[in-house]
Amino acid sequence: MNKDWIRGGVGSRAGRLTAAAAMIVALVVAVVGASSASGASTTAKAASAPLKVAFLYENATNDLGWDTAMYEGQQGVEAKYGSKISVTDKVVPDGPEDVTAVKSLVAEGYRLIFLTAFNQQLYVNPEKFPGVHIVQAEYVGILDKKMPSNTSTYFTVDADGFYLAGMAAAAVSKTGQVGIICGEPISDNLAESNGFALGAQAVNPAIKVRFTCTNNWDSVSIAQNAARGLINAGAGAIAFLTTGAGPGQVAAQKGIPWIGYQTQQKAVGAKDYLAGVLWNLKPLFLKDTEQALSGTWKSHTDYVSMTEGTTSFDESGALWKEVPAKVKAEIAAKQKLFESGKATPFAGPLYAQSGKLVSKIGYSLDSSQVTDMNFLVKGVIGTIPKG
Repeated sequence: MNKDWIRGGVGSRAGRLTAAAAMIVALVVAVVGASSASGASTTAKAASAPLKVAFLYENATNDLGWDTAMYEGQQGVEAKYGSKISVTDKVVPDGPEDVTAVKSLVAEGYRLIFLTAFNQQLYVNPEKFPGVHIVQAEYVGILDKKMPSNTSTYFTVDADGFYLAGMAAAAVSKTGQVGIICGEPISDNLAESNGFALGAQAVNPAIKVRFTCTNNWDSVSIAQNAARGLINAGAGAIAFLTTGAGPGQVAAQKGIPWIGYQTQQKAVGAKDYLAGVLWNLKPLFLKDTEQALSGTWKSHTDYVSMTEGTTSFDESGALWKEVPAKVKAEIAAKQKLFESGKATPFAGPLYAQSGKLVSKIGYSLDSSQVTDMNFLVKGVIGTIPKG
């Protein structure tokens, strides 16, 4: 408190009264000032309150696959925005628990929620949570006929990366065969498998491309058994679309070159790691977070692809040195075309496994045809499971 009122005059009655009055005024001013400052502080605090952001995962974030790639995107968001956001993450097995988790998060004030698993949309209807920004991996409108205005999404369309992987695999295979493991026979997995086959055929037109489908994304043992089956059938290099690095471990145990997927996996079998098709989800997650922070958020669709700069081709494998210089140059040239959007893995003439012409010379499949892909290309050994 300011003590200047004590100086002079406090010895007399008038002085004491004057001093007392001055003290009361000072106290009133101080209280009012403190109240105003407190109000201003509360307002400032409210204005600067961090945005509450949540990430829901289907599996542990150290699975070295889909969930790890998603978690790396989360880490990018946390690193950039720091105290501007408050982040939580939860592992929630697919099912009704998804809805319970989202309801709880919304009640706790979370306003940006990333649903990182495709199947979470089977249970969570974004329209039930107005005012909350929801980012759903590969939203296809299972619960809604169209994407709600409070939802954004992204699709993995990395057939371009697998085309390059097929080129590299064909170049190092010592058996004249390569193999790829499909998780579920959905269009994007078929596009990636076909991209791999076409890339391999571009290097060796006579190569045999073996295809198998596990009908399972997550089981390590099922994926490993599929890898053993391909290798036992003669595949001299393998790629896979299942989550985690299980097939890579099997390949390394058998001394077979392998292609990693989604996140860096080479540590599980480094001596036989050839290359990888890796995701970078940070730009996508940063975009949604920045828009939510700035109040400019709106529904949008993004893609994980070389054209978007969210898929990269990793050439750090120990076996990359085995790829002939000519093929490396061809891979580099094709990659530049993919990144610029001037090329597609599905340029004609393109034939289905049955021999049917699906795209004639001078033409390419358009995005809707790739999105709805339901066939294997000519030269692939294997069948698409029914149902």
